[in-house]
Amino acid sequence: MTARLVGYANRKLNEIVIPGSHDGGIYMYAKDNVQTQALNIFEQAMAGIRFFDIRIAVQAIRMNDGTTVNVSKAFHLDQKLIGGKKNTTQSMGKFGGWGGSLQQILMDAQRYVTQYPSEFLILKFSKSFGWPNIFTLCKNILGNDQYKPNWGFRNLNTATVGSLAGKVITLFPPAILAEFEQKGTLDIRNVADTDWGFLPFKELYNAETKKCDSYDAAGNGLQYFGKFSSTSKVDDNTRKQRKLMESGGGTADPAVVGMMYWTTTGLFANIRNRNDTMWTNGSQSALINTWKSGLEGSIRNQLGHKQNLLEVLNMNHGNMLKAFMPNIVMMDFSNRQRCNTIYGLNGVTPQDLDRMIDRQRPDIVDKLRKEQETASRLR
Repeated sequence: MTARLVGYANRKLNEIVIPGSHDGGIYMYAKDNVQTQALNIFEQAMAGIRFFDIRIAVQAIRMNDGTTVNVSKAFHLDQKLIGGKKNTTQSMGKFGGWGGSLQQILMDAQRYVTQYPSEFLILKFSKSFGWPNIFTLCKNILGNDQYKPNWGFRNLNTATVGSLAGKVITLFPPAILAEFEQKGTLDIRNVADTDWGFLPFKELYNAETKKCDSYDAAGNGLQYFGKFSSTSKVDDNTRKQRKLMESGGGTADPAVVGMMYWTTTGLFANIRNRNDTMWTNGSQSALINTWKSGLEGSIRNQLGHKQNLLEVLNMNHGNMLKAFMPNIVMMDFSNRQRCNTIYGLNGVTPQDLDRMIDRQRPDIVDKLRKEQETASRLR
């Protein structure tokens, strides 16, 4: 079944778990050390992907008649290694490569939400070149299928799945939106513009503190906590992501959208071969346990903020506030089976939550009792 979100219409985005596609546009004509997906955007959506990480650059394509055509396309390469004329066209050299065209990416996304109106797709554009053409193509191709919130403003974290259904949501770096507003390319201030469909995303991971920055309940667009692990080893990625998710659980507002990366990276090696090792039975168990570490960290944080011993002793899933959890799990070489694993995380039961609470309760109870004993002695 491809209509994965039918039963979640009344749930908020930060209350569900969906699969995400890392470098979602690198699915064709790419080298082994570049290609990150085997399916095009429509096929990935059919498999279950709902969030796409997209990077766009401009390729100068030499035609048979000798003319050159500039085409906006997905690419895969560290930005420090990109060649060409940075303000016009780019070159991927021997280490990088090109994926699908932005035009085809947008047409595939539009086709999917049109055929399956209970679903939404999120396209997050970052680390890109040729931004004016990206804006133009998004608006012209997606048309009324581009998500355009009333008055041009919407906190996506708390938006319901039903309010997003049937739309392609386009997200951009806030600095890029501000830059092109100043240039007059975009009119962010004209919030009554019914054609407005460009929302910002905000990364809340703080590289200095290793914690989550403050969540703005009145903020616009998507606010998420997560960080790509730059490693070619599965064990290293598991360790880094677990530490990140525990940090998010301990410091993030429960309304924050969590993002977990189940990916590895490298400059030379075959990405598909390395990625396959992340989906063995043992590695899938590590994925699930890493995901649960964010949820359990949030439970520990909520218990730790309680000052009343009785509240801690009586706390269970029924009186627990919403917990931070990894809502988007990013992957390479997405397919239906892997997406099924991610959607299965939506089935965390009340009994699972109670067991997590029980594991965290003793330390908090011991801490509060010691504080009470100290306070009694001081009196």
